[in-house]
Amino acid sequence: MRTTAPALAAAAALTAMAFSSRLPLSPDHLLPRRGGYFLYLGAWSLFSSRLGRGVFTVVTLGVLIPSAVLLCLALWRAVGRRLPSSWNGKAGLALGPIIALVLAMRLWTHLFDMAQSVWFPYASMSPWEPVLVFASLFLIIGLAAAASSAWVEGRRRRAVVLLGVLVVMDVSGALLAYSSGVGRPLRAEAPRGRTLFIILTETEKGPDRDAYLLAPDVFSDRDPRPFYEDLASGRRDARTLPALRALYEEEIKRWDVEGLRRALLLGARRGDALARSLLLSHLAAVTPSPEASQALRSLADEDAYRIGPVGAAAIARAYAHLGDAASASRWAKKAESGPSGVPEGLLDLEKGAALKPGRISGILRGAARARVALYRKRDPAAPYLLDVAGLVASAPPDAKGRFSFTGLPAGRYYLALALPEGPRGEVSVLGHRGDILLDARRPALDLPPLAVKFD
Repeated sequence: MRTTAPALAAAAALTAMAFSSRLPLSPDHLLPRRGGYFLYLGAWSLFSSRLGRGVFTVVTLGVLIPSAVLLCLALWRAVGRRLPSSWNGKAGLALGPIIALVLAMRLWTHLFDMAQSVWFPYASMSPWEPVLVFASLFLIIGLAAAASSAWVEGRRRRAVVLLGVLVVMDVSGALLAYSSGVGRPLRAEAPRGRTLFIILTETEKGPDRDAYLLAPDVFSDRDPRPFYEDLASGRRDARTLPALRALYEEEIKRWDVEGLRRALLLGARRGDALARSLLLSHLAAVTPSPEASQALRSLADEDAYRIGPVGAAAIARAYAHLGDAASASRWAKKAESGPSGVPEGLLDLEKGAALKPGRISGILRGAARARVALYRKRDPAAPYLLDVAGLVASAPPDAKGRFSFTGLPAGRYYLALALPEGPRGEVSVLGHRGDILLDARRPALDLPPLAVKFD
């Protein structure tokens, strides 16, 4: 009984710290509808101010530190007059509490790994998470405290039994964690080669290019995407989220627009908050299509998500880009409503839908194997990136080097090339004339021939 109250208090403080560290940063984006939303809103209201954060820190530490002190005092009282005079005796007396502390810390590690990697995805806001964490922590701390007290009181048989229970729990937790993927690598084959990515840019001095040599070799290396997809779509374990993130990266580097959309949709279904954000950015750049509109509708489902003003603004931009003006206007009004809404007039929606014919065509020479990607550049001053938010489409040149992108809305674009790793030295692209502009007056462009040259 002397350790029950401190164990309860310590478990409560640690649970509050663990749960608060895994909550979404803001309710302004897309959040899944969960029963623990009221807990999240209370926590967010508390943490949104410096005073609230300070109060939370003071209270949790004010509970945790005295609880640890009380547990230590309970052990000291349990020792009583039996404190040995020799150092060997003191070491033997401290051995039980030290073993109990180590086992308790290991069990807490297993528990936290399972909670954050397997049972409850980040930002899930499940009300069961704090309940399970609190019950487990109370059990762990209570057993460790009881074993330590029995040891120092001289009831070694009871102490050994309790320590044995902790050992069994530790081994079981380690096996459960390992079987659930904790600490296990993805086991994807390491890339052997690299790909040369060339971005055709425009500077104040005229056309230019940026070159990046990145792994893997998308032309020759074994494709790990099926492995990642199987792992990400199977039974949830600790490797699900890393497999999803690796799948996104592979799709981006291989410029598979449809595959990237499928991967991000899979991530959104599996509860990955990053997938929802990337998919919204992606849908505001891709070529308008029924598939893109269907993907956007899945994110705009208010039965599945609580959508804040920032999320509503992103949905409005995507709908405007895809040419659905009515839906864009409706979501723009939602983005501007409420105390944290986007100020009226700041949400600039483009006039979307594809131009007729909305086409960019060209010829690439000097590269036996190549891929060409088209990126959207909304802001002329924005950097040139190989990111998911700007990727519009990709196409392999045919036998004569010809490539074409169709169904494009008006806007500013730039090209990027993917080539097998070539000879060392500078690489240039002849015929490049800077950014590509499409509008109603010039809805179709035939670019000058591009020629890749290694110096």
